[in-house]
Amino acid sequence: MSVTQLQSVTKLAQKTNSKIIISGDTRRFQGGQHVGAFKAMSRVIEPVKITTIDKDLDHYQRQLIKGIDKDKEQNRNEFPEITVKELDLLHQQGKLEIAKSYDEAVNQTVEKWKEYSRVPVEKRGIIVDTRKEAKAVNQRVQKERLEAGEIKSKMVTIGDTKVTSGDLVRFEKTLSLYNVVAGQTGIIKRIDKYTKVAPVKLDNGKSTMVNFRDYKNITLGYALTPQMARNKKFDAACILTTGKGKQASVTQLNRANANTTIHTWANEDDIKELDNGEKVINTRRVIAKLGHKLTFENDHKLAVELEKKSLQKEENKQVQHLSAQR
Repeated sequence: MSVTQLQSVTKLAQKTNSKIIISGDTRRFQGGQHVGAFKAMSRVIEPVKITTIDKDLDHYQRQLIKGIDKDKEQNRNEFPEITVKELDLLHQQGKLEIAKSYDEAVNQTVEKWKEYSRVPVEKRGIIVDTRKEAKAVNQRVQKERLEAGEIKSKMVTIGDTKVTSGDLVRFEKTLSLYNVVAGQTGIIKRIDKYTKVAPVKLDNGKSTMVNFRDYKNITLGYALTPQMARNKKFDAACILTTGKGKQASVTQLNRANANTTIHTWANEDDIKELDNGEKVINTRRVIAKLGHKLTFENDHKLAVELEKKSLQKEENKQVQHLSAQR
């Protein structure tokens, strides 16, 4: 909300003798037109802190979110013990799956998503870390649905995205002509490959007609990033992540109720090959690394930390190489 909008709301509240309740995160970066109005208000008016989560979450989900918060409050960047403990419990309950590679993790995620077949497509989501991952997983889900006969085989190209009747799509741009808002998702009921005009059932329950020759700002909507999913609520969700910091991880974990599973994967140095050739994942190490990444305050700090570790790893390799030459 901008300062101008805030002034209009407060004037209206004064006239009607109403109360204004504003919620948000004062630590989050605000857009240029907002000029920090929300943060400034919190300095004048003492804010109320949210201390409990009343969403219909699974017990282990709830405990993990609380653990992430506690570890941040106690500044446990070196080893977030509460978060790691809760992740370990999730793993024991089968709600955290660890794959040997990224491709295997994608397979596990999509298979789990398919298991929730009784839940409508628009009510079961996959939440990933990046747009690149979202694009890859979206294409994979579309292929699986096509092979299962859930969507039509005749594809229509819109922008750089191929869609067909029955596909779930995400609108990237607000356009009142078609009654769509940026971030909204909808199912294409049918689409004419020549006119590209299609009736779409939106996630708010309403239907609209969209001319996709005119409106091309869409992507497939099965897999979303935390930013894309922040206003969504699913009945079932599969989270594919290696940890993107506290804000992103809490968003991911809050998107669905008890039907939530976390999927991650091990790096090469997390896998040990036994004498018989079998490859075994060092589960405790993967969980510890995931917990560390989940509790970072923001992506910038995480990126800096990962860059430091990458440089240190490269230095160690060079030292080993020089030692071997000597």
